[in-house]
Amino acid sequence: MSASPMNGRSDWSLCSSYDYTAELMLRDWAWEFLRRNPEFQMAWWQVRHAFEITFSDSTLTIIHARAKAPALEHWGFLYTDTPDIDARSAKIFWLPSRSTGILRMHAVSARARSNTALFDLRQRTCPASLLIAVDGTQHLLFHGSGPGIQLAVSGESLLEPVHLLADPVFGVREVQQRFEALARFNDFIAGAPSPPPAQQHAGRLRYVLQALDGSLYGASHRDIAIALFGPERVEADWNDPGENLRDRVRRAIKRGRNLMNGGYLKFLR
Repeated sequence: MSASPMNGRSDWSLCSSYDYTAELMLRDWAWEFLRRNPEFQMAWWQVRHAFEITFSDSTLTIIHARAKAPALEHWGFLYTDTPDIDARSAKIFWLPSRSTGILRMHAVSARARSNTALFDLRQRTCPASLLIAVDGTQHLLFHGSGPGIQLAVSGESLLEPVHLLADPVFGVREVQQRFEALARFNDFIAGAPSPPPAQQHAGRLRYVLQALDGSLYGASHRDIAIALFGPERVEADWNDPGENLRDRVRRAIKRGRNLMNGGYLKFLR
């Protein structure tokens, strides 16, 4: 994959091209910034054959890892779809060590005594993807589940009915995020998905993402300013001695490149 503009990036100057970001969660924003990184695009291209989709229908996709992919792990992933796919549709499995919102669970046989309800993946109607790692660990991702739910599961196969037992021990810095993730999962299983939290960050990050795309596309700072603020504002303020408008564009591009080159990881904590 080359570092040429992705699908849709040629429309970076249109604010409407970014309407889809209004409801993104922070972990989705991490993907949006990283997938624009040419080095990550190349890493994905080199390891794409390490994975095979062995089953897929309207509700379940099963992905087998045929080999480890350290090039992806370097960026914080177990598996991702092509960087051309935005966060609304991409299957993105983050490393559990990178994301505090991932629940670690253990699956025990349906025959075992347990006071927990049976979990039957094949009976669920919400689309899901199951990644089976080289070491046999299972990673389950639910799509369309509000704030996003990813599980890292050891033990019995999730392709059979099982009891799911949550890891009861959390790191001190992870307690709040783990409890929130567990609450979301419980609500989801009960059929009452938690509403997404207010996206106070969306407007600022959309502005930064558009500035980054303009920069990656090779646009001038002035053209980026026109896209962000409109031609009238640029005509009036671009040559202001204080360079306030120019500074806003420079800061937006700098932040976008910082997020693209590693800063995105803070969105996973």
